[in-house]
Amino acid sequence: MPLENDFHRAIYIATLNAIACFTGKVSNTIHCRNEGSEKCREKVIEYFKVIIY
Repeated sequence: MPLENDFHRAIYIATLNAIACFTGKVSNTIHCRNEGSEKCREKVIEYFKVIIY
């Protein structure tokens, strides 16, 4: 699915959250909005850097 709009991006993130919870990679997820989305973005980037490298 192309991530061309907010709806598609929201579905993508919700799916990642659900998979992460189901597989036990995270114990809970939060909904980032407003100013919080910047903080969440930085945390997600750092998290994936650790996993990938």
